[in-house]
Amino acid sequence: MFEILDKLTPIEALYTPFKFNIHLIFCIIATIVYILQYKLKGNKNSLLYMIGIDLTFITQINAEPVTITTLAICEVFILLVAFIRWIVYKTKKTDAIQSTENVQQAIVAETEDNNGDKE
Repeated sequence: MFEILDKLTPIEALYTPFKFNIHLIFCIIATIVYILQYKLKGNKNSLLYMIGIDLTFITQINAEPVTITTLAICEVFILLVAFIRWIVYKTKKTDAIQSTENVQQAIVAETEDNNGDKE
């Protein structure tokens, strides 16, 4: 089965730079890596990246222009969602750091006021 699918025509090779078995192994490894990254870090973008990579396998099954166009639209959508999620996460993280710094400054100021009152 792999031998038949490994014989790519020039048009198929345009959309599938890997042969079937190499692409399958790549997708399996990427899936394992991104699932582990999600489990360890809890980053939901990892799942989006995993879906994006695994969707590329569709080109092994069907390389029709409609399929490729639909896949491209899906990939762009997934990347946009991941980018927006990253910006939101980065903004929340920056706000949390700023809030922590404000609390620390307030504690230091209060401590200095209390020490000044004792003297």
